[in-house]
Amino acid sequence: MNRIKLAVLPVGALAVALLLSSCSDTNTTPFPASADSCERAVTAGYSAYELWLSQGNKGTIDDFFAALVGEKGEDGYSGFDGVNGKPGATGPAGASAYQIWLDQGNTGTPQDFLNSIAGATGTAGLSGLSAYQLWLSLGNTGTTQDFIDSLKGASGATGSTGPTGAAGAQGIPGICTIGDQGIAGPAGPVGPVGPSGSPGPSGATGVQGPQGIQGPQGETGPVGPAPSEVSYTLGGGTISGTQPTFNGAPMFYGAYVRTGATVYFNVTVVMTNITNFGTGQYYVTLPFPTKYGYSTSAGRITDTSSGHNFSLNGYAAAGSNVLVLTYDSGSQQVAFDHNSPVTLTPADVFVISGTYIPQ
Repeated sequence: MNRIKLAVLPVGALAVALLLSSCSDTNTTPFPASADSCERAVTAGYSAYELWLSQGNKGTIDDFFAALVGEKGEDGYSGFDGVNGKPGATGPAGASAYQIWLDQGNTGTPQDFLNSIAGATGTAGLSGLSAYQLWLSLGNTGTTQDFIDSLKGASGATGSTGPTGAAGAQGIPGICTIGDQGIAGPAGPVGPVGPSGSPGPSGATGVQGPQGIQGPQGETGPVGPAPSEVSYTLGGGTISGTQPTFNGAPMFYGAYVRTGATVYFNVTVVMTNITNFGTGQYYVTLPFPTKYGYSTSAGRITDTSSGHNFSLNGYAAAGSNVLVLTYDSGSQQVAFDHNSPVTLTPADVFVISGTYIPQ
C-alpha cells in the first residue's frame, strides 16, 4: 500500500504541473479559462484527477492514470559487470560423522558407530520356482527329463567343407636293407618207384652185318661269334623328393653283354654338368627287368676332392629294372643321396655293375 502511495505522489505532482502550465498558455483555453480561475483552482485544493477533469477530460481515475503514461522510451545502455569480490576465508573443518555421534551423547568405538547405523536384517524372501516348475506352469506336462529334452534346439545345418590343408613335409627316406639268405629246407622224401611196365615181345635177332670202313675225319667248324657289348639308355634320378638337374643331357653311361640266360651290366655316372643334385635316394635303371629279386655290391662312389672311395650297393625287386642305390654304414645299408655318405660335387663319379637273370 505504501508503494502505491509513493507512486501516486509523483504522478499527482506531474498532473498539477501540467495543469499549471495550461493556465499560463495563452494559445489554449483550458479550464479555468483565466488566470484568476487557475488561481482559484489551485487555492481551492483540487486533486490531480479533478484538475484533469476540469481540463475537459472524461473517464475514471484508471483512465486518468492511463492518460499519464507516455510512449515507451528506448532501452538504456547495459551496465558493465561489477568487480568480483575476494574469496571468503576458509571456514573451520567440520566434525566427522563419528564425532557428531559422540556429541549427541553416544559412546563407543568407530565400529560401534558403524554398527549403530546399520539397518535391521530384512525378512527372507520367498523361495522362487525351479525352471522345471516354471515350465509346468506354462502349460507343459512331462517329467524332468522331458523338460531337459525340450531345451535342446534343432540340429543345425551341416557346415560347408573346409579348405584342403597344406601338404605335409616329405618323410625321411627309409633304409633299404637286405636280409640274410634263409637256411635251406630239408630235402623231401623220395617218391615211390612206379610199377614196371609189361615187357614187350622179343624181336627176332637180325643177322649181324660186316663192320664198315672208317671214314675220313671231318674239318673243324668255324668258331661262333663272341658276345658283343651293347650300350643302352640309362635312366636315373631320385625315388622321391626333387629330381637333379643338368646343364645339357645327363652324363649317364650304361652297357651290357648278354650271354645265354644271363646279362652282365656296367653303369657309370659322371656329375660334371650337374647343376642341382636334387633330394632323396638315388636310383639307376637296368637294361632289362630282373626275373628274381636281385642285389649287387659291386659299386664304388669316388669323392674326387678327398680321394676317398665308398662302397655302393644296388637292389632291384623281381620284375623291375629300377636299381635302388645304398652304401654300407656299419652293419646296415643306408640310402645313397646328395649328402650321404659324402656331400657330392660336380667332380665326383660313381660306378656299379653286376650279373643277373633277366625276365
